[in-house]
Amino acid sequence: IPVVAMDKIIKAESVAHGNPKIDHYRGAVAACFYGSMSIATVFLNKAIFKVHKFHFPATLVAGQMAFTMFAIVVMQQVGVLKKMHFSLAVLRKVGLLSFFFLLKLVLDMSALNTVNIPMYGVLKSSTTPCVLLLDYLMRGKSAASRIQASVWIITLGGLIAGIGDLTFHPVGYLLALSSAMSTAAYVVTVGKLGDEAKLDSFTLLFYNCCWSLPMSMVIMVCTGEWSTLATFP
Repeated sequence: IPVVAMDKIIKAESVAHGNPKIDHYRGAVAACFYGSMSIATVFLNKAIFKVHKFHFPATLVAGQMAFTMFAIVVMQQVGVLKKMHFSLAVLRKVGLLSFFFLLKLVLDMSALNTVNIPMYGVLKSSTTPCVLLLDYLMRGKSAASRIQASVWIITLGGLIAGIGDLTFHPVGYLLALSSAMSTAAYVVTVGKLGDEAKLDSFTLLFYNCCWSLPMSMVIMVCTGEWSTLATFP
């Protein structure tokens, strides 16, 4: 969401100054800003788990989903995002996508709760080879040989790094790898659904939240987070 705001600012500067070169840097600035926000989010979530001892991943996901829906609605009202027409037919269509979306978020939080941050990043890098494999199986698309080679080299480096992990946690590793696989399934499904339904990223995100918020609350009840949350801290 912050990336969209940054992109709007850069676009406005480009129009105001009549300089097309500014527009050329929009993608690069948005990508860098997105990377910074992703890294900051990982550290923030880790601090919530370790520093504040808030070991409720499903609750954290539910809170993030509620805030995301609120932020999207506000950005639509102020004109940052285009207003969308809500459709029950589209909501039903993105049900499977939302399942993968929620699964990857819950697994992400659970893995981050048990694995140190460097190894979390390394294990999450296995998402890319999973995307390449699923993209080939589900959509028949194959990446160039150079891209595949670079991806497998990075993955091999992650395996080597894992051998020397002094805080090895088998369950955490399993959760992180499962998160990578569910993330890959989500990415490929997004591409497939985006081509079919012609939905933009934020519309998909809003529909995802419509499914994920109630489902994460169900997980809270099933895992006992709901009852133990009342005694926190």
